[in-house]
Amino acid sequence: MRVAALMLLNIALVEGKRVRLRLAPEPLDIHGRIVARVLVVPENGNAAEETDACAVLVKEGLAKALGLGMAQEEYQEMKALENEAKAAKAGIWGLENANTAPKPYCAADKTKIYHRSTCAVARHIAPANLHQYDTAEEAEAVGLKPCGKCLPK
Repeated sequence: MRVAALMLLNIALVEGKRVRLRLAPEPLDIHGRIVARVLVVPENGNAAEETDACAVLVKEGLAKALGLGMAQEEYQEMKALENEAKAAKAGIWGLENANTAPKPYCAADKTKIYHRSTCAVARHIAPANLHQYDTAEEAEAVGLKPCGKCLPK
């Protein structure tokens, strides 16, 4: 979804349009890549009306403000756009899941044993096979037994 939105915005923003690159003071990064801002030139050619494609992507929540090759003032402006996008939960900032913290108990889908999420054994469970539980009672209700290492009787 995120990639598709980014592609659609990029197409709408720059495809078939005249663009200008404003090179950074150090135009090459340590890997030899060009560092520049992409500016979309309006049809009337008025430089004062150019659209900063990078700023649009940050404002829409489809990019992060990195400050690479920017003056501190420009970076602060980009960071302000990023903070607005975060506050509005736009783009990538809307993907935050309040339930990203692991629940206290977990089990692999093909075992009959549950663990504390901090157990050394639990850390080896592949995410695709991981089931999480809020309480030990919840895990036991589905037929699981406690781990002898992290949940000894």
